[in-house]
Amino acid sequence: MPVVGTPIPHSIAADDIVTTLLIVSVLFVAIGLVHSWQFIAKQLRELAYAPLSDRSFVSETGLEIRIQLTLALITVLMLALWLYITSGISQSSSFLVVLAPLALYVSVFYLAKSLLYEIVGLTFAGASATHTWQRFYLFLTASTGVLLLPVVMVAIYYGIDPNALTTYVVIVLVIVALVGYYRAYTIFFRHNRAILQYFLYLCTLEIAPVLVISGQWTMYSGQCSP
Repeated sequence: MPVVGTPIPHSIAADDIVTTLLIVSVLFVAIGLVHSWQFIAKQLRELAYAPLSDRSFVSETGLEIRIQLTLALITVLMLALWLYITSGISQSSSFLVVLAPLALYVSVFYLAKSLLYEIVGLTFAGASATHTWQRFYLFLTASTGVLLLPVVMVAIYYGIDPNALTTYVVIVLVIVALVGYYRAYTIFFRHNRAILQYFLYLCTLEIAPVLVISGQWTMYSGQCSP
């Protein structure tokens, strides 16, 4: 039974900043899909038919690039919210205090991977293939946020089980990763069928960063949990 004078626990669903960020995210996703549906269709068509060349024949306009960058920021926000919901981190009077470090954490992960792709790609595959992959990597990152937004909003405002949320997020991330692995193979390794090099690529640029970031996150969430 509530005691008079006991403060009501702060809820993420009632936080004005989080609500505003989610409303803005929905608007940007809607605008992005309206203005970029032809570009999305071209990317999916190119993915399905996997061109023999390592060059992409999908060209973006300046507006489409800006939309993808905005959606990539939404991806960062969605993953930060997911980490908060499922981590058991102690609640704060302002969720911005908690979300900002989480968003920075996710941003560093994506930026570090992009930098590794650039260095390794330019070293071993050349500028053309690297540029093609970086453009597709941006598309994948932007798409992740679009797929995560609905379920994150449902989790916040309707209180679905955190385990169910994590299952959905993991499924999305695995599908996105598999699509990325396939596209990387068609861009970098299809011509010479270098299976060993492809395996090393997966270990170095995909599996190892995930293991490192997972270990660090486990330590961080353990320190922040009550």
